[in-house]
Amino acid sequence: MKKLLIVAISLMVIGMIGMAVCSMMFGFGSSYGQYNHNEVLTDEYQKVAIDVNTLMLDVKQSDDNKTHIDIKHAKNENQIKYTVKDDTLYISGGESSGIDVDFNFGFNQEQNNMKVILHLPQQQYDEFMIESNVGEINIDKLDAKLAKFDMNVGEINVEEMNADDIQFSVDVGELTLRNVDKDANIKGDVNVGDASIYYKEKPDNVNVTTDSNMGDVELNDAIPKGGIVGKGEHTIDLETDMGDLTVDVE
Repeated sequence: MKKLLIVAISLMVIGMIGMAVCSMMFGFGSSYGQYNHNEVLTDEYQKVAIDVNTLMLDVKQSDDNKTHIDIKHAKNENQIKYTVKDDTLYISGGESSGIDVDFNFGFNQEQNNMKVILHLPQQQYDEFMIESNVGEINIDKLDAKLAKFDMNVGEINVEEMNADDIQFSVDVGELTLRNVDKDANIKGDVNVGDASIYYKEKPDNVNVTTDSNMGDVELNDAIPKGGIVGKGEHTIDLETDMGDLTVDVE
């Protein structure tokens, strides 16, 4: 009975992922627009809040102290919204979650996909929060006191992760954090998706807790499955239901 349940859930997950991939590759749920816009923001802020749906987003470092927003192939000027308020940069928008069939039968539609390229000032932010549904988010470097990721079926990749505290929740999506500092406090849970954490160097001062239902936890001797390393001054709390969690050293 348990095996049948696992097979049934796996087929359901594969179907969801397939729908998301088809949506992004073939245009199901996306009708690409002709609105392109570039804007420079001079407001200062200490927090970033990103909430997007079915959107490709690249986050890079700015060459100056200004914020540069480059919007490509949106339907109109209201599809991507951004503002600085209460010391926070807010970015939101993207496609609606409803399926609007637009037959774009091409295997390489990236040049037509709605996309936002965001250049942020180089600084340590107090908070950096991301909520993503089916989108793809690529971040060159994230430097924050608190970094928080909440994702559904999307994909988030961070090439250099500098944060004191990292929190994440992955449903069916895929999260990859690279060059993570060994003293970061991490609390994360995975449903049926994947989360991968790659440290710059092996943690030597952590208190570790891991828990798995039917998923896989691969720690690769980077950290123990449970217990204290060194004085245990930093905490790592990882949980997975049926998804995969991978921890390793670069």
